[in-house]
Amino acid sequence: MRTEDGNGLTVGGIGWRERVNDMSLSMAPILMYDEQVPGEVRDAIRSAYEGPPQLRSAKLESAARILHRETGLGCGDVRELVGLPDEGDCA
Repeated sequence: MRTEDGNGLTVGGIGWRERVNDMSLSMAPILMYDEQVPGEVRDAIRSAYEGPPQLRSAKLESAARILHRETGLGCGDVRELVGLPDEGDCA
């Protein structure tokens, strides 16, 4: 669907392409139930989603650090898996 200005579909004043580019897919809900994921990581993710929303990011940061340490996966990769931006520290 095109608008009069030719920019395409907008939702809430934001162009469709911008909205799609801002979306992220978190594997955290799946990871918290996967028995192959270390228990400490599952607990941290569960705590992030069951606790207050204002603490979620810090708890997901913790989950990413533990997952990085326990699996040897790259920092950016584990951050993306738990739903965080890939830029950041896993130390």
